[in-house]
Amino acid sequence: MTLLLSASQITTYRDCQRKWALRSLARIVPPQAIWGALGDKVDAQLQRYLTTGEAFDYSATAERSGYIAASGLQYLPQPKHPGLEVQKRFVIPSPHGITARGQEAAFGYQGYQDLWLPLGGLPNTPNPIVPATGDFKTLKDFKWAKTEDELRVDVQAMLYATWAVFSTRSKVVDLAWLYLRTDPRQAYKSQCTRTRVDADHVATQFLEIDATGAEMVAHRAACTGDPIEYALTLTPNPLACDSYGGCPYRGQQCHLSPALMAESLASIDVPRRLPVLNANNPDPVNPKEALVNAPSSASSTLARLKAGRAAALGQTPPTAPAPPPPPPPPAQLPAWATAPIDPRFPPPAPVGINPPEVNLPPAPPVGAAAPATASPRRTRATKAEMEARRAAAAAVVAAAPAIEAPASEAPVADMPTEFEDGSQPGNLADALEDLAEAIFHVSKCVRSSAA
Repeated sequence: MTLLLSASQITTYRDCQRKWALRSLARIVPPQAIWGALGDKVDAQLQRYLTTGEAFDYSATAERSGYIAASGLQYLPQPKHPGLEVQKRFVIPSPHGITARGQEAAFGYQGYQDLWLPLGGLPNTPNPIVPATGDFKTLKDFKWAKTEDELRVDVQAMLYATWAVFSTRSKVVDLAWLYLRTDPRQAYKSQCTRTRVDADHVATQFLEIDATGAEMVAHRAACTGDPIEYALTLTPNPLACDSYGGCPYRGQQCHLSPALMAESLASIDVPRRLPVLNANNPDPVNPKEALVNAPSSASSTLARLKAGRAAALGQTPPTAPAPPPPPPPPAQLPAWATAPIDPRFPPPAPVGINPPEVNLPPAPPVGAAAPATASPRRTRATKAEMEARRAAAAAVVAAAPAIEAPASEAPVADMPTEFEDGSQPGNLADALEDLAEAIFHVSKCVRSSAA
């Protein structure tokens, strides 16, 4: 075998053929993410603990990997368990194209199991003698952890189970995927997804994986020129552009137009890729929404993509279906239907926000003085006016009826009957006249002093 495929390559190919070609054929490898380096340190801590029983490293140089690894102790077997191996490498030859016994396989599959227990040994297992295989995963949120149903169709898990079945001849295999949370804002915690699969299910899944591997090998053989140009001829998958934090080739080597995205959605094998896409995306994809029809204006590009794929696989390009007949011409429409403005409903007359000019007051002549807005200053009363006011007040008092005291009331003995100036106390007109005169003299003095 000269070509060995990994589970990550097959998963990437199923997600997006163009992404796989840019990485595996053109060998454009993106840099490792920060969380990937932390995951390697956690794996090293777990492997050292399982093989030697050495305690975890909680120092600052370990970058929290010791605390993260310690959170999964409850799901791990005892250190140095009989038959336990870590990073167990396996190779599975492909049965594709083999017609005689002893014939060498053209390609195969390889992988490294984080945990391999041929004699069993997982804690809290109903039958501890069943072979078990497992993998360690680090993530920031448990929403990305696979469920049991997703694990039963996962490419990596099925390759591990295939090798376990053929190497131990067991009819069942236990799968244990340990997920360790690395978010520093939350408590260090882990959870484990376990499931038991039988040999028939594993064989069925492996045949589907092998069919995908045969397609990948055919693409490798067909790529004889520039690998980047060949990768751009493969069908992209817009549904996978946001998986795993976003495709590193989007906007760099891969530029998808809206028309090409619609064509790709119509041509890709959506039902086969949906289980993988839904496992990696927080919002599951609906198959009915994903299967859209390509627009007629992009039919030439779609035909080119299909022809390139058929040529890479050594197949006859499918003939393009006959175009649909043109729609019948529309019936004669009435004149009002084609007029710019419907005569049946004329537009209303425009209404201005100001009154008409005829209703406005005439404009003032040029150079006219503006009307005075300030109130005029109050003038002073003359002496004759003051005398008239006093006479009017005296007349009002004289015309008023006299008020006589009741007979029952006795006069006050000590009340004076005459003032010093000879006036009588009951003469109200004289009193008012004196008061007005006093006020006049006081105001005159105040004005003279102010001047």
